[in-house]
Amino acid sequence: MKVNWFLESDIYGDDIKALVAEIERQGHGLKILSDRNHWDLNWLNLFSTRDCVIYYGGLELGYSVRRKAMWVPGIYSSVENYACHKYYPLFGNRLLNSCYVIIPYGDLLRRKDWLYKHLGIDDTIFIRPDKGTKVFTGKAIYYENFEKDLEQLGFYYLEPGELCVIAEPRNVEKEWRFLIVNGRLVAGSEYKPEKKNVFGNSIHDDSYVAIRVAEQAVANVDYVPDRAWTLDICKTVEGNFYVLEVGCFSCAGLYAMNMADVVREVSRIAWEDWKEIFE
Repeated sequence: MKVNWFLESDIYGDDIKALVAEIERQGHGLKILSDRNHWDLNWLNLFSTRDCVIYYGGLELGYSVRRKAMWVPGIYSSVENYACHKYYPLFGNRLLNSCYVIIPYGDLLRRKDWLYKHLGIDDTIFIRPDKGTKVFTGKAIYYENFEKDLEQLGFYYLEPGELCVIAEPRNVEKEWRFLIVNGRLVAGSEYKPEKKNVFGNSIHDDSYVAIRVAEQAVANVDYVPDRAWTLDICKTVEGNFYVLEVGCFSCAGLYAMNMADVVREVSRIAWEDWKEIFE
């Protein structure tokens, strides 16, 4: 028995090439599926129900893997654990959006003036979905455009009860993504304004500070959404570092992370998960 990887190829552009090369170099099984044809192919037959399989790709196919596939571990994406209302109270002041409220979409228009009075800066507020599955893209909304922007959000077929996070707008200068496996940082990449691996940098580098902030957040907050997950750290234009958001490993961009570390560590825990079930 060996570890297998199941990749959806068209989601993350050229970044996935390094992942593919490393999976092959480490000798793991690999099946790659284009998002253009996965509905026409019976992808469940790519592996047996007793295979050790790790999915990595888009959210849509990821939902199907979670619902239908019997593979272990299958997908590292416990969707319910990535909702803002699950982890915001835990990270508290470590969060970029620490000053926030969560309100149903259908109640936003009625609360317009209250929101801008208490959370607005220069007649602007920030809105994002509570769900970690990103049912719409977070954005800043100006007071004069509020009704128009809410109507545009409606194009995503939001139910009135869909929870939304409203927060003070913040200006972000840099962003990093870290892979956490069993409570430990194993890889990381800056992705804004550029993509670059972050480990081994000088102590005077912003990435060094971002690593320390991520390590402290993981060590001091009792939050384990999956055995493998991602943590995003940001630096504001004022020079402060915060937790930006979290995400599931199986559907998160890895940017310029060291793929040798990514593949080795995720394959290791996948094999442990498989042995716990079948041995």
